Amino acid sequence: MIRRATLRHSGFTIIELMITLLVMAVIMGLAVPSMRSFMLNQRVRNASYDLTSSLILARSEATKRNQDVVITRIGSDWKNGWTITTAGASGDDTIMKHDAISDIAITASAASITYRHTGRLIAGSGTPTFELNVSPTQTGISKRCLTVDLSGKAVNEC
Repeated sequence: MIRRATLRHSGFTIIELMITLLVMAVIMGLAVPSMRSFMLNQRVRNASYDLTSSLILARSEATKRNQDVVITRIGSDWKNGWTITTAGASGDDTIMKHDAISDIAITASAASITYRHTGRLIAGSGTPTFELNVSPTQTGISKRCLTVDLSGKAVNEC
C-alpha cells in the first residue's frame, strides 16, 4: 500500500488579499477626512486654551505684584505670539513670551490688554474679543471666541 502525502497549503490566495486591501482602502478613505477635521478643531481649541491661560496668568500676576501687567501681541498679529510684561515705574519686566501659532487666524479687537493691580481692565478700554479659526473657507471647523470682560475674566463664547 502506497501512502499519499497530503500537502496542506497555508496562506492567502491572491483574491483574498485583493479583497482585504480593498476593504482597508475603503475604511481609510472614510477615516482620513474626519481625522483631518478633528486635528484642525483640536489646533483651534489648543490655541484658545493657550490664549486663555495667558490672560489668566496676566491677571493673577497683576494682583500678585500689585502693579499693571500688559499682554501685547508680537508684531502686527496675535498669531505671531504675545508677551506678558509688567508696566511698573522700575521698568518693564517680561513675565512670559508665547511663541507664534502657525496656521491659526486670530482676529482681535485690541493690540494689547492692560490689567490693573486689582485684576480688572483699565476703565474705558472696552471688552477685548478674540476670534480663533483655521480659515474662513474651511468647512466643518469650529471657530472659538474669547471675550475679556471689564472685571478681567476671560470667557469662552461664540
